[in-house]
Formats: sequence, C-alpha cells, structure tokens
Amino acid sequence: MKDFFISYNKADKQWAKWIAGCLEKNGYTTIIQAWDFRPGNNFAIEMQSAINNSERIVLVLSKSYLSSDYCLSEWAAMFTKDPIGEKRGIIPVRIDDVEPTGLFSGLIYVDLFTVHNAIKAEKKILDAVDEKEIPRKQAQYPNETEGKVRQRITNIEEDEFYFLRLGIGDDTAKDALVNKYTGLVPHIAKKYDSLNYSVEKSDLIQVGMEGLLKAISVFSIDKSVSFSSFACRIIENEIMLYIKHNLNKKVDLSQIESLDIEEIEDVLILDSVSFDPIGDHVDEMEKVERRKILKQVMDEVLDEREKQIIQFRFGFMGKPQSQKEVAETFNISRSYISRIEKRALLKMQKYIDKHGLL
Repeated sequence: MKDFFISYNKADKQWAKWIAGCLEKNGYTTIIQAWDFRPGNNFAIEMQSAINNSERIVLVLSKSYLSSDYCLSEWAAMFTKDPIGEKRGIIPVRIDDVEPTGLFSGLIYVDLFTVHNAIKAEKKILDAVDEKEIPRKQAQYPNETEGKVRQRITNIEEDEFYFLRLGIGDDTAKDALVNKYTGLVPHIAKKYDSLNYSVEKSDLIQVGMEGLLKAISVFSIDKSVSFSSFACRIIENEIMLYIKHNLNKKVDLSQIESLDIEEIEDVLILDSVSFDPIGDHVDEMEKVERRKILKQVMDEVLDEREKQIIQFRFGFMGKPQSQKEVAETFNISRSYISRIEKRALLKMQKYIDKHGLL
C-alpha cells in the first residue's frame, strides 16, 4: 500500500512530479501516472489499482483539473472511504487561484500558487500531510512584524526547516546552511585580521569555517537564539582559540565589535549575490571593456538611485565606497543600501545572463 496517489491533469504534470518528488524525498511513497504508468498498460485498470492501493490522494487543483471529468472521477472513490474528512484521505493542493464548488468547497486547501520559494512550498506540503499535531505556539505580536523583523522571522522559519531536514539525515540541508552562512566567516575573520596578530587571514577563514560547521552540528531549533547569532558566536570562539593556542597570544575582545542583527543580514544579503562587476582576474584592457558594458547595462535596467549606488559602491565614480559611506552620502540606513544594492545587482545579473554579456 502506497502513502499517496497524485491526481493531476496532464497540463500540470510538472507540478505533480514536483509534489511527488517532495513527498518521496521525505520518506513517503507515491503513485503517479508520469512515473508509474508504462506504455502497454491498461490506463483504466492502472488508475483503479492506484486509487485502491493508496492510503490517501493528493489533488493538484487547477483550472485544467476542475474542467476535466476524468480527474474528478479519480478522487470520487477516495471520497467514499472518508466522506467527512476524518482520516484526511484527500489533500487538495491549489496551484491556481480557483474556487472549487460542490464537495470540494468543504475541504481545506494547501495553496502553492502564492508561494514563490521552493523551500517554503515544500514545508507547506509536509505540514499538510504530517499526521502529528500542530504545536500550539504563540505567534509573534503582529504589530512588531514590520520591516527587518518580518524578514528575520522568515529567515528563522527557513533555518528551522533546514535543521528539521538535517535531523532526519538530509545532507543537502547541511549544504544549504553552509552556503547560506559562509559569508559570515570572512567578515568575522577580517575583524581579527585587522588587529595584526601576525596570522594569515586564510588561516582565520579556515578556522572560521570549522566553527560554522561546528555550529551547524550542535545547534538546536529549541534554543532561544537565532542560528545566525549562534553561528557568529561559535565562529568567533574558534578564531579566538586558534590565536590563543597556536600563537600564545591573548585576544583583546575590547577591540572586537560583535556583529549585530542588521550587519548579519547585510553580510548574508551580499553573499547571496555572485556578481563580480570588474574582477581582479582580468587585465586592464578587459576591465575597460567590462566597465563600458556594465554602464550600458545600468542604463538599461536600473533606475537613477540604483545606478548611483552601484556606481559609488563599485568604483565607477572614483574609489569604491563601503555601504556605510554610501548610506551617509544618501542619508539612508546601511541596511536599506544593502537591499537596494542586492536588487540592482540581481537585475543586472539577469540582464547579463539573458544577453550573454561578459
């Protein structure tokens, strides 16, 4: 007996395969026409067998699905097994903004058509099919969930998902956490490198990466601190121990400023953008050509403020400036500069990739 039969219209096959893959990756078994029905099989017999041999059914609801008589007949048998929804035998997943009528109207849906992040979508699917009770946990006070606070809550929810996946042996979750937080390591190492302890920055980065891996291995989502803050603390501890034990020198903590939440967010935002506007690896002639191309791209895709910020930040108007310096120039916060910069770089990167530039 399989856990789920995936019922879908052929127009939505990609959605159905994604949902089936999501469930199977997380330990459930599925039957899906795209993978399990082979040429030469009797379609009607295979369909009846799939429904009879599945504990529950996932409906991939769309305009195409609701207009198909064949699709509607697929869940009718499951409905007779669980007419009042006590066993949650039918899990409807909306991929279009549709309003089913009749028997459908009484079901509670999982909505994916408003979700544009695969991690969040996967979490919604797993929450929907999980048989465990939902933890009765008080939510954040609504009037406080604005701006950076809202973004911070989203990051914490994403981290919780990764650590839940890590807890069941999913190594890809560990890779995702490493990729997400790698940017913190050189940023923290730079602070200690600036104190002239006569150590190579590359050594500090290597030790910091070991600290990040350690933080991932020991962190628990039950802790009262976010993982980003926890990771910063572990990375700093590992670097301080390295300096103390290997160089026999005391680390003067009074000269070290710990990263605050806003700075952590700025580091992570910039680290997620792999945009290298000029690059140290090209010769002077190529740099001149790159600048010409990049100026054309900026004129094409950026508004005036975005263009000015990128020009200041990456040295198109003299010496490259830090986020703090640019923030002072425009009289806005450094975090706001980060957001504008990230948006502008992503727009430029998409344009460059689309047109095969650089």
